Amino acid sequence: MPVCVSCRGEYWAPTGSGQNTSEQPRDAPTPSAFDQIARSEESQAPEAPASTHASLSPSSGLAEAYDLRDLPPFVCARCRQSNRRWHEWATARFGAHFIRFFFQSIPWGLLALISFLLPLVAIAAADTITPVASVRIGIPLALLLIFVNVALLYAIKNSLWRYDVLSRVGRGFRPSLVTLGVTFFILALIFGLALVFMMEARADDPEAGPTQGLLRVLTTIMLALTFVNVTISAMFLSAHDYAKWLDREMPQPIYAQEKRLLRLIEDGVLASIKRATGKEDEGVATTIVDMERCKDGGADLVIGAEVASNGDGSLMKLQNWQVKADRWGRIRKMSREGPPQYVELPVAESSEDDEGQGNG
Repeated sequence: MPVCVSCRGEYWAPTGSGQNTSEQPRDAPTPSAFDQIARSEESQAPEAPASTHASLSPSSGLAEAYDLRDLPPFVCARCRQSNRRWHEWATARFGAHFIRFFFQSIPWGLLALISFLLPLVAIAAADTITPVASVRIGIPLALLLIFVNVALLYAIKNSLWRYDVLSRVGRGFRPSLVTLGVTFFILALIFGLALVFMMEARADDPEAGPTQGLLRVLTTIMLALTFVNVTISAMFLSAHDYAKWLDREMPQPIYAQEKRLLRLIEDGVLASIKRATGKEDEGVATTIVDMERCKDGGADLVIGAEVASNGDGSLMKLQNWQVKADRWGRIRKMSREGPPQYVELPVAESSEDDEGQGNG
């Protein structure tokens, strides 16, 4: 099944809209299948504390067990976000992604491609550079590292978009793509200027021989990294332009949609409490008492639960729960906060009793 770009849930897509999809899958997940998904996630999650009831799922975060056949195409079963635009883009041809990343990000995308030619500058000035650094080793090393970095950063371009979104909503220091791009450009400038100053010093002292030993190794690495850092800088800035386009065109990750994230977490807690108390239809209500966003984009919450403890609803059990959820709205830890409180509520007399009293 395709995976939701917003919350990592699932959706179904019509035939012809992408790979591994069908008009309405014969084996579309049923509620029991969703339970299996939840259990598989639980096996990879931290174990629930002893104070948590065994039937509470600490990691599933599923508000309810939905049947995908009851949902429109491209609509996520967890967060109800439409993935139509994302699905079209994810199943587009390689050329469309390549053009969008490199040729519609001017000048950074073009600079990243042109950077493969930058080491030719060192070849043209080999006579000047050789006394300081080894051109024969530095240039092949630079070309290899440029290729690896361009291929790697292009392959994780969607992850860089999610990172960029997280840098805006998460707590703590997390440099943005622009900051990373500028940082690598400054490093390239520092390495390049250091080599230039060393070459000038050699030019002013004709009797000085070429660098030797560890110093020559370091200057050769600096020569390669001068070109490589320019490439990395251009790739990060191009990824920033690509991320801005995704921000405009695609659904945002759920950790950037705080109201939707909190609603998903609260629904997951409510479903877990219903399963634990056996009150699947009614008699349970939840409300968010306190909330704090985490460094990873998730949330730590205190959720109050009201559970009817008898049939006529005259006794209400109040219990606060400490909940820790990741940035995708999946509950990772859930424990009771203090002992429960019981509140007696007034119950209205039935109409039959009223009539009986009136006749009497």
